[in-house]
Amino acid sequence: MDQSEGENEANRGCNFFRWVESDFCGCGDRVMSMLLAWQNDLKSERAMEVFKYKMQLAEYKSKIEVDCANFELKLERVENKYRWMQLKFRVAVACCWCLVAVMLCFPYCNGFASRLMLSS
Repeated sequence: MDQSEGENEANRGCNFFRWVESDFCGCGDRVMSMLLAWQNDLKSERAMEVFKYKMQLAEYKSKIEVDCANFELKLERVENKYRWMQLKFRVAVACCWCLVAVMLCFPYCNGFASRLMLSS
């Protein structure tokens, strides 16, 4: 029995996990280091892309917020204009009704001074 096998048996109890304890050759170390470097490069590229997209999202969000504020101002102006026109229309209708009431009642109050008096 080899000394390394004795250590394996002392540490693990059997040779089932022997593959865990075996050493890599120099080629395997180079491959692993290259794979880790490649993974780190991909992570940094992805992080840069995520940052770029977050910046674009923040820019679009700020533009949309500005557009929303402008739209709210325009909407408020249109609502104020509509209320003003509605108020003017109500005043005009009230004045017309007052004029009609005066014209209808005036001949009965002063029959000889009115030109609107119907001949009887």
